[in-house]
Amino acid sequence: MKRALCLIFAILFLLPALACRPSGNVYEHDRFSLALPEGWARVNVESVVCFAKDGKAAGKSNISFYVTEKNYYFDEFTAADYAAFAPPEAGYTDISNVQLENLRIDSWKAHRVSMQAKIGKDTVTLVLYAIDAEETLFFVLLQGPGESYVAFFDRSMRGIDIK
Repeated sequence: MKRALCLIFAILFLLPALACRPSGNVYEHDRFSLALPEGWARVNVESVVCFAKDGKAAGKSNISFYVTEKNYYFDEFTAADYAAFAPPEAGYTDISNVQLENLRIDSWKAHRVSMQAKIGKDTVTLVLYAIDAEETLFFVLLQGPGESYVAFFDRSMRGIDIK
């Protein structure tokens, strides 16, 4: 009887831990752990932290990571400030539908910014998460036309482990 109760308690405590694990493969970085869509891997380019399907980002949806020194003006960032991160020089034009949401990620203040932009003749979706941790961390999803990674990216970002 005691063995059965111990087993039941073990299962009860183990289930939430298993259920909270993100689906897909998890990438471990010195600064974070992030779930990636199945089949995605780090792009094989030095000094860039970028992920894409099969590790090839050219012309495809991808997730990029950037880190800067802590920004003490984080609370003052606006949607327009973030839209300026997608400048025409980088190939982005016709930026629209810019939306900013304040939230907390892994106990840190964060912003979620989404927008539409054109790259050439294609309309893409950009979703940026800025996390005001000991440094300012930026995760950007560029989603190409006809693809649907935003919901997965949102779930992954809400479950990210900042180290």
